Amino acid sequence: MADYASFSAAAMSALGETPESFLNAYVANRGDANALTLDASVVAPHIMAIAQLAPGGWRGTATDLLEKVNGVASEQQRKAKEWPDTAISLSNMLRRVIANLRKAGVEVEFMPRDRNRRLIRISQIERQTTETNTTREW
Repeated sequence: MADYASFSAAAMSALGETPESFLNAYVANRGDANALTLDASVVAPHIMAIAQLAPGGWRGTATDLLEKVNGVASEQQRKAKEWPDTAISLSNMLRRVIANLRKAGVEVEFMPRDRNRRLIRISQIERQTTETNTTREW
């Protein structure tokens, strides 16, 4: 993607625009795509809420997390076809949005197996921003 961004930013001058205008739009679109992915996830909003409500972070098994998420979700949400009905399906859903959550300021970490259990740690981190090199000469 870096090559695409560099090429497109350089081409903006031919269109009478600055390279920064393309880069700003590109970064905004990437942010929108991240937000859209999180909005489309049935569990991401609940994971983000858990991270906010647990100042020191939350730690437990996927089964524990499923119970916690089921406890805060509405009945309508829990009855949705997409809702995870097992700890494994919840883990798989988390793995698909883990990078998006990180960009939104939520760290989800699958810890190494310990005594036949694998713990998940959820905590708040600083939101990631996409940095671009706007000082580069095109």
